[in-house]
Amino acid sequence: MTHSIADFPNQYLEQPPAEPTDEDNPAPWLKMVGQEKASSEAVTEEEVIFANKCDCSIPENMKLEHLSKQIAIWKRLEKFARENHRFLTLSLYREKQAQRRSPFVGLIGLMEKQAKEAEEMHEMVHRKLMIRMEHKEYIRKKLELGAENEKEPVSHGPT
Repeated sequence: MTHSIADFPNQYLEQPPAEPTDEDNPAPWLKMVGQEKASSEAVTEEEVIFANKCDCSIPENMKLEHLSKQIAIWKRLEKFARENHRFLTLSLYREKQAQRRSPFVGLIGLMEKQAKEAEEMHEMVHRKLMIRMEHKEYIRKKLELGAENEKEPVSHGPT
């Protein structure tokens, strides 16, 4: 199953999930990260649209500045996907804890599905971020080699 960045729920694009309290968080290994981020760091719809447009293959002649801008946005999207996955995993954990005290069973399956989809989304975004970072390094090395070749005198045989 493939996902696009547009599959993220819009309610999470503008604000991070509510911070869990100590009472709500019995498992410290599920601690949420990034809750301190300012609203100016939230992923905007324009960035999601931009990421979807640059979702295709990376052209060989892409400028380093444009690729750097893409990477910055993809890093923020990756951070959001990671936080979303952790939030859903924590919610699932809480619901399973509540199940021990309550006979209601209907929500667990749906929450497990959402947590699994969030994990897949995070993995996909992380993969695409890594591809762009590797391509940026490739372009940087290519530019460095080009600059070194221009400095060396070119010999065209014996004169």
